[in-house]
Amino acid sequence: MSLVLLIPVYNELLHLPGLLARLPEQAEVLVVDDGSRDGSAEFLDGWAHSRPQVEILHLPVNRGKSEALAAGLERISARLEAGLLRAEDGLVLLDGDGQHPPELAGELSAQRLHRGLDMLVACRDFSRYPFWKILGNRFLTWQARLLTGVAWRDTQCGMRALPVGRVSEALSVLGRERYCCEQEWCVALPLRGWKVANDFPIQTQHYRSNSTFLDAWLIFLAALRVWARRGTHADRRFTGTSSSRT
Repeated sequence: MSLVLLIPVYNELLHLPGLLARLPEQAEVLVVDDGSRDGSAEFLDGWAHSRPQVEILHLPVNRGKSEALAAGLERISARLEAGLLRAEDGLVLLDGDGQHPPELAGELSAQRLHRGLDMLVACRDFSRYPFWKILGNRFLTWQARLLTGVAWRDTQCGMRALPVGRVSEALSVLGRERYCCEQEWCVALPLRGWKVANDFPIQTQHYRSNSTFLDAWLIFLAALRVWARRGTHADRRFTGTSSSRT
């Protein structure tokens, strides 16, 4: 089984060298440059030049994290259809700002598979975060708990593992608005019967945040829209392993 890493990047030249140096050597890597203007795009092209397992996808303008992830997921789905990847291959999403420990990507993917989960989300240590950021995270996590019945701990963590074979379904629920992707998945996918958990602890490498209070409000509204569209999937709400439920 192969390990595929999907990393959205926007103006992260300061953190990219450290992040890329710590990626698992055997992993296939897809980096989506979301219209960076700080030299990140050029750095990525140079880094990938002698690495056949690496692909850099450049978006012409900055579209936001959700759009960058969607572009990456579409490319992975195309690879699957072309027979270049297998449905059972593991996919791990990592933020391009270097907050997540990339050397744990393989372990995260292996735990997801071992536990029979469709998605395993990492849970961050918040010791480096300001109080207002912690408060916002807890509020959005509480919202996802209320809407799904899942024992979420950190719904805004972008480090998460899922199988390549379910990429198309994950892509189908994205509203593609700025930073709404994590919350949309945490609400929509359990309601579609995905087995999920949010108990893989990681140490945050440093504090970095581009989101605002407006983004938090948009994320909150996006989750409500996802919940309102649950439709025929509502009766599958509590499907899954007992360890991932409250």
